[in-house]
Amino acid sequence: AQDQGSASVGNNDLILCSTQAPSGQFGIFYYGGSRISLPFGNGFRCAGGGITRLPVVTTGASGYVTYTLDNTVAPHSTKIVAGSSWNFQFWFRDPPAGGAEFNLSHGLGISFGP
Repeated sequence: AQDQGSASVGNNDLILCSTQAPSGQFGIFYYGGSRISLPFGNGFRCAGGGITRLPVVTTGASGYVTYTLDNTVAPHSTKIVAGSSWNFQFWFRDPPAGGAEFNLSHGLGISFGP
């Protein structure tokens, strides 16, 4: 996962991004308070702890996908606050890869400011 915008809670302009996923596949961004490294599907799960799943998104023709995180609505409004740190990851269907037929992006840690 990658990010655009800022880690400012007040700006509320964080956009989560992932590249190099298969085109036209469903997936979700999710976040948790712990940084982990566990085999999962065809990859490694990097975000753990009490996780929060974001709505389903679909990758574009180039395998690129984004999700705009609105930290003014629940449950994010009570979790993503100045001084908090969260680990984000994109979990997606990956039938061409075989095996478990799902994979994950790299993890992304973000420390939020005011």
